[in-house]
Amino acid sequence: MSGNQYDSGHRGSRSAHASGYKTQGHADEEEFALLMGANVIPGQQKADVVGPNGTTYSCKGGGKHWQILLYRESNFRDKEWGGSGVLFMECINCFPSDIDGYFRD
Repeated sequence: MSGNQYDSGHRGSRSAHASGYKTQGHADEEEFALLMGANVIPGQQKADVVGPNGTTYSCKGGGKHWQILLYRESNFRDKEWGGSGVLFMECINCFPSDIDGYFRD
């Protein structure tokens, strides 16, 4: 093995790293489902979590951070997010709606 974690002909993660990513992904799904009052969908379907009203969500790995605030406000208003949707909308609305306001602030 060379000075880095990959052999010259190998692309992608080693087995141990891949296993860790998968385990973390399952933990993320469980945590998200708990937050939403939802259930994890078993297996390898596209959607990972189904909410109480049948709305499905896909959880993507992102290390230490979830990309919740990349959603539009309407997503939190129009889909079931439980009480968390209100909190996420407040987070989004704490920023100015345009770049000029952002720089002025």
